[in-house]
Parts: sequence; structure tokens; C-alpha cells
Amino acid sequence: MSKRTNIPLTVAQPPRRPVTRAGKWRMTSLITVHVLMLLHIAYWLKYGRTITPVEPSESMETLKTGAINAGFIFFSISILLTLIFGRFVCGWACHFVAYQDLCGWLLKRIGIQPKPLRSRLLMLVPLGMAIYMFAWPVIYRWYLAIAEPGRVDFIPQLSGAFTTEHFWETFPGWVFAILTLTVAGFSVVYFLGNKGFCTYACPYGGVFAVVEKASPLRVRVSDSCVQSGECTKACGSNVRVAEEVCKYGMVVDPGCMKCADCISSCPTSALSFGFGPIAVGAAPRKPDADTDKPSMLPWIEELVLVGGFGLFLFAWWGLYGRFPFLMSAGISCMFAFVLLQFVRMLRRADVSFQNLILKRTGQSTLAGKGFLACAGLLLVATAHNAAVQYQHYAATWHFDRTGVGDRAWSPQFNPQANLNPVVARHRDEAIRHFAKATNWGLIKFPDTDYKLTWLHMLNGDVATAEQTARSAVEANPQVAAFHLQLGRVLRKRGQHDDAIASMQRAVELDHSLHNAEREIGQVLCDAGRTREAIEHFKHILEHAPNDAQVHYYLGGLALEMRQFANADEHLRKAIELNPQLAQAREQLALLLLNAQLFDEAIEQLQAAMEIEPAFTKAQYNLAVAYYMKGDLTNALKEAERATQLDPNDAHAQAFLRKLQHETTQP
Repeated sequence: MSKRTNIPLTVAQPPRRPVTRAGKWRMTSLITVHVLMLLHIAYWLKYGRTITPVEPSESMETLKTGAINAGFIFFSISILLTLIFGRFVCGWACHFVAYQDLCGWLLKRIGIQPKPLRSRLLMLVPLGMAIYMFAWPVIYRWYLAIAEPGRVDFIPQLSGAFTTEHFWETFPGWVFAILTLTVAGFSVVYFLGNKGFCTYACPYGGVFAVVEKASPLRVRVSDSCVQSGECTKACGSNVRVAEEVCKYGMVVDPGCMKCADCISSCPTSALSFGFGPIAVGAAPRKPDADTDKPSMLPWIEELVLVGGFGLFLFAWWGLYGRFPFLMSAGISCMFAFVLLQFVRMLRRADVSFQNLILKRTGQSTLAGKGFLACAGLLLVATAHNAAVQYQHYAATWHFDRTGVGDRAWSPQFNPQANLNPVVARHRDEAIRHFAKATNWGLIKFPDTDYKLTWLHMLNGDVATAEQTARSAVEANPQVAAFHLQLGRVLRKRGQHDDAIASMQRAVELDHSLHNAEREIGQVLCDAGRTREAIEHFKHILEHAPNDAQVHYYLGGLALEMRQFANADEHLRKAIELNPQLAQAREQLALLLLNAQLFDEAIEQLQAAMEIEPAFTKAQYNLAVAYYMKGDLTNALKEAERATQLDPNDAHAQAFLRKLQHETTQP
């Protein structure tokens, strides 16, 4: 009887492929990129000012405002290089690619080879994101330029904005920045395969993939190719290199990032970079070549993926003001794949994912049951988030249509007299939807109290507005705009000292907040501290001599103090700097009326009304100007328009009755 020996069983592991020569150079390049990023951040932390972020997303600001920054220049150069050399920038200089490569390497170390998802429709998502980020701002600007002439220029005036003190302003907080890198760089690889984020969620990749098709520099093959398939195995971007070079004589897949791993791994050195025909319109050199087509998903599953992506993006993007765009796109792609697997669990007898068996011969495994439970919780959470997001979007939509402007903060603003029924309805709907978003949500959106303060001011409820303004400041003590808003509410309540203190805090937090500096001077005027107000405005002019608003305020104060020469100088300077400043023209008209220069006063008032047709004070003064000139006919006509603009203006009504009486006398 033979003795049985216990021999430990081992699972054969695939041989580890050594890092190629090109891979070592690329690793060095990516490490260098990260060193430069850290130095950039360190310089900002030490000196408080640095070059604007070298991120393609910064191009959005250039397209909106015309302010050229480092990100726009980097993105423009990258597109040009891609047009010539292909996606070298993606493969050799993108930090997201580095994180995905690291994740793929770590997964292989523990025996997991991420399987790529090959979706035709989901691949269109990056291009759609790119259109939203880079084309839509331009299209919308053109629409405004055509629909509302004078509001914006068709093409923005270009300016330089290469340095900044607010380096992190356009980035999420540190927690979500790390989460974004984790999701975009690591988790997506596990769910969607190597370069999964680049393929399905990167808006910059959406641009590069289109441009790369026209690049003349491509991976090309010689006659020494033996179709070993080693190139396809080595590719970290899921490109079917062997099949493409056999069929086309070159790689035409826009996902190729020119990593050169395929070239280094070729046993016969048949592959190389070379200039030649581009991918657009490339015809197979062997039409009858027997090459396997990559397995694609059924169309019903494609629709599940795209529909799921849209649902998840709506539910998670900007949730509670915390989930940034790129992170939301990444998790939406992952969750869409989870939804697809969930649907497969309901429809198929056998379902697997990576190295996990979820369902076998119609029976869910333990892993499958755990997956169904997690997927179910995810779908419930997403449905809840979508409901909260809808309420917040609806509230914001109504809020944006109140459109009253800064006049709401003026001590003279009266909601009952100055608010039309349409605006009042939008105000009430916004308050209702914000309440639902707050009650249904787990936490409050950071802009809710800020916007509710505005809405309560429109409702005439200044006490509640103060409560929400203070709540916004307490929750976000470093946001200058919230301190400014609280100061405005306190000004409305007549708490001048507290209003000034709050506005000064806003200026301390953001030195570029010039409107806060101006409003401090206005509060000083409200408090009767005219001399202090004048000195304050003069101090502003020392560092902003071309501030039209400040010249307007100084001109108005000089007019009140009957310093006519000084008033004339400042008001004319204000109009010179900003011809659209209707209030300065109205004040200058009063000065001209005092000097009995009636024709010029009427000209200024008419110009003010053209700029701001609802300027009731200018309309009333226009009627007075005609009356002082002795033109009762035009005075009566303009007085009637003044009462139509504001039926509750007692002065306009009394003046109209006076004119009607005088014009009917024999």
C-alpha cells in the first residue's frame, strides 16, 4: 500500500512581464510631472502667489472671460502636439494616467487582471463632457451677444491672467481632491479596465481622441511582423495592436497614448513610430484579412450603460456642493457598470466580474448576493440623491429668475412696491424648493442660506434674512461673499457699525472684492458720517484711480455739500470711465439743472433712461427738467411716464397733478 503524501497545490500565475525600456522612461517622465506639481503647490504655500494652475479645465475661464491663463496655454499646446505626434501628452505627462497605471500594476500583483469594458456609446461621454466644458461657454456667449446686444461682446477682450493668489480656488477641498484621484485613478481601473477613466470619463481625452485621428505619427509595422500578439498583451490602453497593424499597417485606435510598450515588446522589432497616412479614412490593406472583431455589448446593454451614466451624473454631480465634475463622471461610469451587472444578474443564468463568480446556473453565489445588496443600496441612495438634486436645481432655477439685482440691498428698496408678480412667484417657488432640498437632504447645500437670504430680502423679511446670512457665515467663515451679504443685511436693518465690520472682514478675506470697499463708504453715508465716507472713497482711488463707481459716489457727496466744481469733476470722470453708468448721468443732470443748463441736463437724463429704462428717479427728474425749461408739453408727457413706472411714487403723482392743472389753465 502506497503512502499518500500531502502535496500543497498552487495556482499557476502568469509570468510577470518585465518593465520595458520605454516603460522606464515613461515612469521617469510621470514622476517628474508629480515633482513639478508638488513644487508648484509648495511655492504657492510659501509665497502666497504663483502661476495659475496648469490644468486644461482652466481653459473654461479663458473662453468665458478672455483671461488667458497657464492652463489655457498648456491645453492649446497639448492639442497642437497631439495633432502632430498623437497622444504623447496623455501617456507621458498626465497624472491621472500615472495613477491608473499604478492601480493596474497593483491589481496584477495580487492576481487580478482588469478586463476592459468595450462600450460604443459610453465612449462618447468624454466628447460630450468636452463640448459642455469648452464649446458650450462659447456658444452661450454668442447667444447672449445676439439675443441681448450690449450685454456681452461676441468675442471677449483678451487679457493676461498668468498668476494668482487663489491657487486652489477652482479645485475641490483636499478631501475631495484625494477622493477624485482615488476614483479617477484607481477604482475606475478595477471596474472598467486599464485607462478606463481616459476612455469613458476624461473630457480632455475626448478632445485628444478626436485630434489624434489626424496625427501623421503613428505606430507602424514592417514586413517582419509574425503576429505574435505580444504587442497587444503589452498595451496598457486596451488597444488591439496586433489586429490593427495587420489590417491597416498602423494603429488607428484613438486610445493609443504612444506609450511605446508595444514597440519594446515586439520580438522581431517590427513596430516603430513613423510618419505617414493618418487614421481618418484609413482603408484596410488586406480587406479579406481574418481578424477578430472586438466583442461589443448588445445594444440594450449599451443603452443601460448610457442611461445609467446620465442618472448617476445627475444624482451625484455637485451633490451638497461637494462632488466635483471629474470625480462625479468617474463614479458615474463605475456605477453605470454596476447597474449593468445588476441587470445581468436579473436576466442571465451565469454572471461573473473580474475574478468573482456572481451567479452560476441561475443561482446567486455568496459574492453575488453581497453584490445585489450593495447595488440595491447604491440605487436607493442614488434615487434619494436625485430627488434632493431636483429640488435644489428647481430652487436655483427660480432663484436665477428673480433678477432684481443689487437694488434689493438698497435701504430705499421696497419689495411690495418694486416687485412685480412674476418675480414674486419665482421668489416663493425658490423658497419652497430650497426648503424641500434642506428637509430631504442629509446636509445643507452651501449656497442655500446665501440664496435664501436674498429671497427673504425680496420678501421684505429682513429679520429672517439676517438669520440665514449669519448661518451662511457660521458654516463658511472663510467665504468673503457671505460676509459681504451679511453686511448688506445689517445695513438694511440700520446696524451700521456691524455692517461695516462684516464688510471689512469680506475685504480682508478677498482683497479683490472692490464692491465691498465701495459699500463700506455707502454705509458711512447712511450713518451720516459724510466726512469719513469721503476719506474712505479717496483712499480707494489711491489704489484704483479709474473706479467709475467711486468717482460717482464722490460726485454725489460733493453735490450734496454744494461743492459744485468738485461734483462736476468726479461725475464727468465717472461717465468717461463708464458711459453706461446711468446713476452718474442722473446726478450730473441735477448739477446742470442747478446751473440752469437745461438742454445738457435733459440730454444726460435721456441717456440715463436709454441705459436703464426702469430708472424712475431719472424719469421724474426728466419731467422736472422740461418744466424748468418751460416746456410744459414734454414735462407732462414725461411725468405721465414716471407715474406709469412707479404708480406708488407720491412725488411723481403730485407733480403730474400740478402739471395737469397748469396745462388746463387759460
